[in-house]
Amino acid sequence: MKHGGDTYQKNIRYDFSVSLNPFVPKERLVKAGVRALNDSGRYPDPYQRRIRTLIANDENVSPENVLAGNGASELLTGVVRYINPKRGLLFVPGYSGYEYALDTMGNCEKMFCRTKESNGFLPDLSDFEKALSEGNMPEMMFLCDPWNPSGKLFSKEERNTFLKRADAEGIWVVLDLSFELPGKETESAANVSEIIKRYPRTVVLKSYTKLLSLPGVRMGYIVAQNGTVSGIRDVLPEWNLSVPAEYILEEGLKLSKDEEYLSRLRSRIQEERNYLTTELTGLGMKVFDSDSCFIYFKAEEEIAARLSKMGIWIREYDYAEYPEGFYYRIGIKEHEANAYLTDCLKKMKQE
Repeated sequence: MKHGGDTYQKNIRYDFSVSLNPFVPKERLVKAGVRALNDSGRYPDPYQRRIRTLIANDENVSPENVLAGNGASELLTGVVRYINPKRGLLFVPGYSGYEYALDTMGNCEKMFCRTKESNGFLPDLSDFEKALSEGNMPEMMFLCDPWNPSGKLFSKEERNTFLKRADAEGIWVVLDLSFELPGKETESAANVSEIIKRYPRTVVLKSYTKLLSLPGVRMGYIVAQNGTVSGIRDVLPEWNLSVPAEYILEEGLKLSKDEEYLSRLRSRIQEERNYLTTELTGLGMKVFDSDSCFIYFKAEEEIAARLSKMGIWIREYDYAEYPEGFYYRIGIKEHEANAYLTDCLKKMKQE
């Protein structure tokens, strides 16, 4: 699966290939951006003292457990460079950025573990145990919660079972929480401080690109044990967080504690997710359960190319391991865009 968002040189009205918050309070971010530009006449703080402290307070850890960076992509490659694995385990279908990060090492063997459609493509422990029993043991793996591409959350017990099993085998885990909506949404929400204490080989990754709907301003952070963070920092550029990214990330941290806003956000996303699920199912698509801001579904025929001619860009999965149908992922947008998508699909079905 290639990353979404490449609509350059395309005549696209709605980009459903990206999964961004459609209900972001843009006026708050604009004000933060203006303040950042006024302060951009000086170099960023190479030690990230202020933002690391703010993130640490938010995650209930020490600033030495935190490192911010130029989005999840940079931090992923930094983690891989620090660990320097000979073998990495990838669950498929999954986020292409994990494979990209392993490929930057040049000589890292990739082990692929195919997940089951019957489980909504959410990895389960039997998938993991099978991978561990076949051939050489991986030195690192990636776990995304909620899972990408299906959007389904692991239960707290499921997630911790993976982390515990990996830690017992000496396997490093990148726990990617980039699509987890902050706030009191679910009992399975990750307690980051508890995770890094219990599982010292786990690196937690978060990205505010999705919540703030600003993929052009790269910003994210990792949380891990002190020595791990120090080692990752040593393989990254000296200034890996711009002043605008720092200011807007700070605004994102404030937004992540605004429970009134988050409650409205989750309600609106659920409403639009239910609408799209109902419409797609009515059109004969198989829609997989999602707890996030995107939907994964299976169609009986190819639809991406035809939708692009109607000004809609969606994420297409072309894994050879799944020849049984056509698989797609769409981000949830405002109702006008979602309705336009379903109207186009209905017109296509009538052709």
